Amino acid sequence: YLSIPVFSFMLITLYPNEFHRRVLHITTLFFAFVTLIILGTPETLFTNIATPTHIYMIVFGFYAIYVFAIAYRNGQTEAGWFFVGTIVLMITTINDTLHNHYFILTGNYRSLGLFFFILFQSFVLSSKFSKAFITAERLSIELKKAKDEAELANQLKSEFLANMSHELRTPMHHVLSFSLIGIKKLN
Repeated sequence: YLSIPVFSFMLITLYPNEFHRRVLHITTLFFAFVTLIILGTPETLFTNIATPTHIYMIVFGFYAIYVFAIAYRNGQTEAGWFFVGTIVLMITTINDTLHNHYFILTGNYRSLGLFFFILFQSFVLSSKFSKAFITAERLSIELKKAKDEAELANQLKSEFLANMSHELRTPMHHVLSFSLIGIKKLN
């Protein structure tokens, strides 16, 4: 049951503009309370709160799908993969909840849904790493180009200063020589 708050923290980290902090707080408090009940009370009490907990998980899953849809609409293309993975996980979770309450007789498929959810997440993660490596390579090339330009500018500056130093020294040498001659004549 702590996976839902962890998933909430992941969502708010990835999509801070789409995922509301209030949902994070409510979800964290709800599942912390459920966890304390599970750990501190007899299993009969947990059995009584299992159905509301499953309903909250399903509602949260629909909210996560909503967040992914909004993020995708806002231009975050990886949210589409999260959207698909979450839908598969939601379908299998709903199936298992209905199966466990004897509404349908299909079987438990949540592990299969979780596999596809993780598969889509790993696809997004590998895509982000690929983009990061491409960006690092591009920045490396830009940095090398900027370094080469800076070295060329430094070399041109050194040549300019050497030439200007020579051009300024020659007339200054004449001015100093005439000044010394003038001082000697005054003495």
